[in-house]
Amino acid sequence: LARNTAVTVPADGALYLALVDFGSKATRHVRLMMPGPYFGGIRVGPSDVVSRPAAGTRLRTMFLGDSIVEGPAGQNARASFAVLAAERLKEAWVSGVGATGYLAAPASKRTLRQRLATDVVAHAPQVLVVSAGINDLAFGDGEIQAEATALFDALQAALPDTLVFVTGPMATLNRVRGGVNAAIKAAVGT
Repeated sequence: LARNTAVTVPADGALYLALVDFGSKATRHVRLMMPGPYFGGIRVGPSDVVSRPAAGTRLRTMFLGDSIVEGPAGQNARASFAVLAAERLKEAWVSGVGATGYLAAPASKRTLRQRLATDVVAHAPQVLVVSAGINDLAFGDGEIQAEATALFDALQAALPDTLVFVTGPMATLNRVRGGVNAAIKAAVGT
């Protein structure tokens, strides 16, 4: 690490600079990790160059799900397995929306299938991880299975070459009835 301590700045819109001194000139691959959305750019010396890394043969990966995918409410987004995986995969998108699921979608939010065209199909991922179900506990197992089946059928039709991984609800066993996992597993079928 060039710097092992966090740089904290007020969220007042003013310009703040943080010096990072590598000690010598060399070609380096640099990754900036930030807890917030404020980033104004990089200033380098007159003979220095900043460029994007060459495109590789990475798999385009997508995560679709609920707040477990998004990052638990009130916590650092890096608490999400999907965000941590996306950082390592380099070419990944995360579509996690709290309080949603196969059927659950409070006002102004959309279910997984309602988000499919814009959040997933538009990016044509080669790998897709679907992780949801905890917010669907108010619905019957048959309803969950029917909606999950409709989602997976739509996925198969739109992205027949995408490798899809499906998880059940990520929660403690005392919070999820077994029928929800069984319904999702049955919907996956073969």
